[in-house]
Amino acid sequence: MQTTQTTRHSITSAEVELHSSSIRAKCKQTGDVVEIDLPYGVVKPAIEQFLLSGWRGEKEEIIRILTENLREIDAKADAQGVS
Repeated sequence: MQTTQTTRHSITSAEVELHSSSIRAKCKQTGDVVEIDLPYGVVKPAIEQFLLSGWRGEKEEIIRILTENLREIDAKADAQGVS
């Protein structure tokens, strides 16, 4: 019989980093860090699922952030004469 284990950590104020094969959360108050190493590529589908299941307001905010980022990239490329 196989057993599974769930570990839950609760952090009230954190910085979170997502990478293609890891997730890192750092508690701003204590500096404690939780890191999870995952098989390469499993974070992207989770991000896709998050984006598709989010509320409309969350999706609009993400679109705004990405649009601003793309405009900044285009402006830098234009300033450098790259298209």
